[in-house]
Amino acid sequence: MAGAPVVHRAGLFAAASGRRFTPTAATTALPTDRSESSAGLFYRRLGVGFVTERHVDHFERPEYLNLANDLTIEVGLAARAVGSDDAALSVAVSDGGGHRWAPGRWVRGSLSATGRVDGGRPLNVQAGAGIVGVVQHTPLDSAALHHTLVARADLLTTRHLDDDRFLSLGESTGLRGYTDHALTGDSRLKLTAEDRLFAAARLGGVVAVGGLAFVDSGTVWSHAAGFDLARLATSAGAGLRLAWPVAANEQVVRLDFAVPLSRLDGDNHQPKVTLLTTTRF
Repeated sequence: MAGAPVVHRAGLFAAASGRRFTPTAATTALPTDRSESSAGLFYRRLGVGFVTERHVDHFERPEYLNLANDLTIEVGLAARAVGSDDAALSVAVSDGGGHRWAPGRWVRGSLSATGRVDGGRPLNVQAGAGIVGVVQHTPLDSAALHHTLVARADLLTTRHLDDDRFLSLGESTGLRGYTDHALTGDSRLKLTAEDRLFAAARLGGVVAVGGLAFVDSGTVWSHAAGFDLARLATSAGAGLRLAWPVAANEQVVRLDFAVPLSRLDGDNHQPKVTLLTTTRF
């Protein structure tokens, strides 16, 4: 956002994590247990360019979006003396920003990269890019129904992942209509298009009603095999949204029905119905 004020932040951080694995009857290969502990420096350059939107991720609550540039850099050092398995240098970088042409019409993109260097070898390297666009106030709108058109694309690629990590695509990772981990590999592409519907009517004068129609598409591939357009899986579906805008965090009941349109070896090719409660559309 041109001319947006900027806030600079710098400081210290410390992080620790551990992963322990126990075999089950179905275990064929057990990942390596890991302990990681690091401390380092961070820098954040935060542009301040907030805009207010409605009917994107919520029914009634104003949504404050920062479309100015947001850059974060972290550099940390892990050492055996503080409980880490290895001495390693870790780096994480993220950058993002967007642009709004008019209320209800905006786009935002992001880039990220993380990894560590252990013994001169890069490990657990991940690099990603994403973009989301929103269009409102179209001829589809009426006095009774408001449409929000949302399109999203995300790409993530990896190198030298730890043996307990992998990329997958399925119901819980953005490809509705397919079983979890229907596709696995080293790189992932996800595409989504949605028409989110917000009704003016209220059930009993209290419950907000909405819905959506969506198309999801994506694939996961290995570096050895390369990207294969034939493995691009697609699904289509619709959903119902019921919300209590007066409740704290605007509780939303989500009911989705998704139909897989592609045949995958790791999927049963059956329509999927999901029901959950959340705070977002």
